Amino acid sequence: MFLLLACNTAEVSNTVDKEEEAYNVDSARRADSLKVISSKKNFKAYNLNKDYVVIDTGYFSVGSIEGQYAIVQRNNVTDTIHLGLGMKQLGNDKYFYLSLTKYNTSSAQQVWPGEMSATFNHYTIAIPNKKIFLDEVIESFDTYKSAPSVINGKVYFWQYEKSNNIYKVSAGEYNMQTGSNKSHYLFSGDLSDNEHISSPYYNNNIIEFNWERRNWKFSPDFKVIK
Repeated sequence: MFLLLACNTAEVSNTVDKEEEAYNVDSARRADSLKVISSKKNFKAYNLNKDYVVIDTGYFSVGSIEGQYAIVQRNNVTDTIHLGLGMKQLGNDKYFYLSLTKYNTSSAQQVWPGEMSATFNHYTIAIPNKKIFLDEVIESFDTYKSAPSVINGKVYFWQYEKSNNIYKVSAGEYNMQTGSNKSHYLFSGDLSDNEHISSPYYNNNIIEFNWERRNWKFSPDFKVIK
């Protein structure tokens, strides 16, 4: 009887500890959300660049991904963007960004005040009176895994073709001026959903794609450097 009582006491203690830990986390999260609400009361619109004005900001979550969003406006047209990734200029009046869409949560799901539950919408090229969505104009572009970068006025990204759970991975280039897409095959494999994918980058006049310990280099006109 004593052993059983001791075991139950330990279980109660563990339960209390977990509840206290959860309460502390919730309290910190609630305090942060209240700070967001408070800051919104004093928010003032500001220029993001020469064409866009930020009219509101806040925090969003996409599953386990969290970040800051901004509601931007140009010519009385608004969009919600991933502020952490920013807005890149592709040329005069042409901009590149990741747009977000508010996710309608059920009553059973809790969204903290000052926070928006969202989904990634499109990597977008915005020009006056028109938007181009990369996942609609580029075959095998993945909004969550392509990790695009703007380099020298063009978009570089990872491109995927899936067959029988095996991915064929290529380096891609999208030229908005011509609407053309070029690609170079890199490798094939079974990719994990938790794969860490780095965006292509520009280094000493070379475009580089890094995947774990593998590296591929391209010239500014997107030719393979061996």
